[in-house]
Amino acid sequence: FKDTATAAHAAKAALAWRKENSSLVEAAVARQVLSDFSEKELKAIELFFVAAFQNFTVFGDPIFICRLSAYNMKALMDYVTEEKLELWFNF
Repeated sequence: FKDTATAAHAAKAALAWRKENSSLVEAAVARQVLSDFSEKELKAIELFFVAAFQNFTVFGDPIFICRLSAYNMKALMDYVTEEKLELWFNF
């Protein structure tokens, strides 16, 4: 960030997002499946989006490694909506 005011604004926005989406964050930490997804959507994500759990940050956030060159976005979008995919990425 170019200045502390911009950094502070970004930090506040990140903390607000975490507060608004606390159930999402808690489910990710507990490695629980989101109830918003059907079995078909979860299977499509597993098949077409190549990612794996790696570790946790010092704050307890899960770290995933995503092989972006190895996933099939077109096939994935046939099964999962853009809104749900955004939710999954945030998960």
